[in-house]
Amino acid sequence: MKPIKLSSWKINLPVFPPAEVMDNSTLSEYARCPRRGLYRYGMRRGFTGTNFPIQFGLGYHKYRELIEEMMVEQDCGLTDEIHDKALEAACKGFIQPPPEHRHAHNDVARLILSCMAARDKVIREREQGKIVVTKTEDSFDLELPFVLCSNCGSSYLDKEAGDDCTKCTTKLVRARHGGRVDQFIRFVSLQDGEFVRDFKTTGLMGKTYDLRFEPNGQMQGYHWSKEELSGKKCSGVLIETLYNTKTKGPEIHQTYKSFSPGQQEQWLASYMMERQIIQLMWSRVEELGYLAFPQRTQACNDFGGCGYREACLSSGGFEIEQWLSNYTNEDEWDFTNPDGETE
Repeated sequence: MKPIKLSSWKINLPVFPPAEVMDNSTLSEYARCPRRGLYRYGMRRGFTGTNFPIQFGLGYHKYRELIEEMMVEQDCGLTDEIHDKALEAACKGFIQPPPEHRHAHNDVARLILSCMAARDKVIREREQGKIVVTKTEDSFDLELPFVLCSNCGSSYLDKEAGDDCTKCTTKLVRARHGGRVDQFIRFVSLQDGEFVRDFKTTGLMGKTYDLRFEPNGQMQGYHWSKEELSGKKCSGVLIETLYNTKTKGPEIHQTYKSFSPGQQEQWLASYMMERQIIQLMWSRVEELGYLAFPQRTQACNDFGGCGYREACLSSGGFEIEQWLSNYTNEDEWDFTNPDGETE
């Protein structure tokens, strides 16, 4: 077999190695497919056009976010004025999917119905007085109990930031976990139990839907961040899912998940090892270029087909970069502003 011609796989487009802080979206994308993680987060290449399910979910999240903010600011319940303002913001700039599109039901009419269903639920919650929202749409950037070497990728639990890496003497940096939670809530009926509430939207609600949240890196990260930020025990995560299909919906489903200390230790160890693997890949980028980031072909059919598939069928770095330049655009991910809003 001929040796690999490494010069053919050199990366010439701008790259952005991971910072000390990383959120679950970035971590899980690299874990699911390192090459896709490189394209999306390491090279900041996204797609033009409208992703209709994501647009729908962002609109719904915007509504939930704004009604809570305005109720807190005005110290009142969910009035018609608050509902109307939040609904207007949720629908602003909404692009209707074409009638023939497989997500044509995710249109503005269904978004309005979904927001009205959420309004009715919030009003019932307020009347019952069982749930108190203590914080909404809160970003965090928290230190993790391990350090990393940015050169060779090694990780350590028994060293501090500024210590030398045992393998290459590079100064170690403290790893950090970032994210943004939808709500922190308190259940009055459960001895003031502290919870995180996360809003989801889906068109797939089978018998096994709830199983995807246990174990779940995103939810366990929220659980951990709640305890770190408040200094109090987190009782669990409430996942509130808006369900819509062509013939059903809107329906709002709830599921509770709590995580034991052992589960959280496994989450933290997995997080550390995934970060180490990511750092290791980046430490080889000068030598291997694109080849430093393996293709996980089982991810090629995620969500109806990976958008970067054609790039991965290229025969070298030049072809990859031609494709990326033609079919993607610069798109920096900011976990503190996942909606991409500007002031």
